[in-house]
Amino acid sequence: MRKITIFISLVFITSIVFGQMPMINQTYRTLKTDINGKKIINKHHDSKDNGRLINYGDIVNGIFQTDPTYANLSVNNLFPDSMIKVLYDDGSGNLSIGGPWIHGLGDWVDVSSSYLSNPVYTGSMYLSSTSTYKLDSISILGWYYRNLAPGVVDTMVIEVLVNPAPSILSAYYFAGAATQTNFGVDTLTFLGMDYNLASNSLGMAGKIVYKIPMTAQTAVDTLSNGLNEIKLSTSSLPVINFPYFAATFKFVPGYSYSWADSLKNMDFFRFFSWEENAGGYMSSYQKEDYNASYILPQDVRYNNADTWNGNYVPSFAYTAPFSYEHHLTYYKITCQTGCSFVSIDENTPDNTFTLYPNPVNDNINIQLKDINNASIAVFDCMGKKISETIPSALTTDINLDGLSSGIYIIQVIQSGKVSSQKLIKN
Repeated sequence: MRKITIFISLVFITSIVFGQMPMINQTYRTLKTDINGKKIINKHHDSKDNGRLINYGDIVNGIFQTDPTYANLSVNNLFPDSMIKVLYDDGSGNLSIGGPWIHGLGDWVDVSSSYLSNPVYTGSMYLSSTSTYKLDSISILGWYYRNLAPGVVDTMVIEVLVNPAPSILSAYYFAGAATQTNFGVDTLTFLGMDYNLASNSLGMAGKIVYKIPMTAQTAVDTLSNGLNEIKLSTSSLPVINFPYFAATFKFVPGYSYSWADSLKNMDFFRFFSWEENAGGYMSSYQKEDYNASYILPQDVRYNNADTWNGNYVPSFAYTAPFSYEHHLTYYKITCQTGCSFVSIDENTPDNTFTLYPNPVNDNINIQLKDINNASIAVFDCMGKKISETIPSALTTDINLDGLSSGIYIIQVIQSGKVSSQKLIKN
């Protein structure tokens, strides 16, 4: 993450107000002990029932990366204030002492995102803006470090906002400019996430607060990839009839500390975020797709961020050239009404297809097992259908010479059975 280099205008849902937020001049600081590129076993889950586990970073990784398990990660500490020492590295080997700079993190989840209905996830459940659903659980993945006595109990505080009143919502956008071609569109939208300085919490009416005790046992309960999973059941929440919900996360230590202490000798939580820019993908953004991860940086926490004060900051505001970042936070949702499925197929297809070469320069050869009511469709990574062919033989050649380089989805229907494969166009 570097510096924000563009301005944003504020658009209220009930009225339109034009304004500017100045550049954030705080430079991203790298922990000396950061591990980037760590292999993560994705928890992404698609199902033919009415449930789905969502992490937006996993979803875009699966669309834009040929091997999403190796997408780069950034990692940082989650701590309530900066009054304790941390060792940083500027990336050139120059070390410095500073306090933790991220004091909270959060997400807006947009279940109506078009990425959730991408044909790469054949059979997966997705929702529209008119669907209703339950939020069953929330998880945050990271490293929970325990260095103090077993009797110390730390706390993870999770705030959840569902069915928000439209009057408290605000939508922001980064305005289009020639220097912002990395967006792929002329604006990038995101929802406001208010911060209350006095209570150091989400400043939006209707939130529900959960507190999860973190003990020595929490530290040794790990996933197969070595990460700790801090999981919260939210099944008691009401049915959600709004396409967006928000969640924030804070780590509260169960001990006293001072600037003379080093964080590495204490208990703390280190979270991960997908580093989209390093993977060279996420080539364009969807307008009015409100999935975004947020951070509460040091300057906002201490009311020293000018007009960003009172707001969690979307993490992509710090990146250059405006690539996506998303925390390893996971949301299990279950549809109540308005369920839909990507290329739904209640049974595993018996008749598959092969395609070659992959990657391809111009022509692909598709070998079918059945041409009864068969069709072959090409989709781009945004889910837009590029072409459709009705084959007349078991072997079909399709010319892709006019398509730009990138990732595409080949979707084949054979006797009513749907199957898809990812294709890389050089």
